[in-house]
Amino acid sequence: MGKKKDAKLQDMQSAIGDLDVDDTDSRPEASPYTGKYINVSFGNDGTAFKVPESLLLRGSKLLPGLGINKDYEYGCGSYNRRLDGVPQGIDHVLVHHLFTGAYQCLKPTGPTPRDKEIAEYTTAIQYYVTARAYELNTLAEQAQSEIERIGARLDLHTIFRAAEKAYPNPCMDDAWFINYLKARSKALMTDQAARQNMGFRHDTQGTISVAAIFLESVVESLSSNTHLPPVASRESVVQETGACVGPLSV
Repeated sequence: MGKKKDAKLQDMQSAIGDLDVDDTDSRPEASPYTGKYINVSFGNDGTAFKVPESLLLRGSKLLPGLGINKDYEYGCGSYNRRLDGVPQGIDHVLVHHLFTGAYQCLKPTGPTPRDKEIAEYTTAIQYYVTARAYELNTLAEQAQSEIERIGARLDLHTIFRAAEKAYPNPCMDDAWFINYLKARSKALMTDQAARQNMGFRHDTQGTISVAAIFLESVVESLSSNTHLPPVASRESVVQETGACVGPLSV
């Protein structure tokens, strides 16, 4: 009888021990810094980064995108691969994220602190676009935080100009970025100070985009308290006029 109780007690202790196992331990079972290294070049500048193949596997679309140059370098155990479609300056943050899981960009350049801030904001959008394209979800989330952090100090016109440069045609399924721009735009409806600080044309030289002209018109209307008539829906137009309204073209 005593032996049966001891065996039962051991089974209970073993079960309790199993419950104490930490299933959230994210440490790797094998070092990711061993194995085959790949000399990764970005774009056409020729700068190469030595990256373990195991780290490239973290992005489900990274490794397939590195199939342009498959010449094997005998004796050094590495491949030379080039990743096209990555804007200049994005290479560091991408490789740094693969090694550390953290977001780090190089120091921005520019003649003034504001120019540097705009440059950093623009490249943050580029980081976001690249991370999204290669399904690096953690990096995309980190880039989102940077976009929100830096963008909080910028006016809407500057934000739109940076977005037009870094991400001129957002993907239709990119709900986060579209909603981010919408939220910043809607702030003009309630923030009079933000409308007054909007600067579109600092001089008479150069050119201005059609989008900037449209945005300037909206801001001027809001600032002058112009009451715009409500926009009729396509359904109401059909009901009132009997017209056949076709798809809108852009």
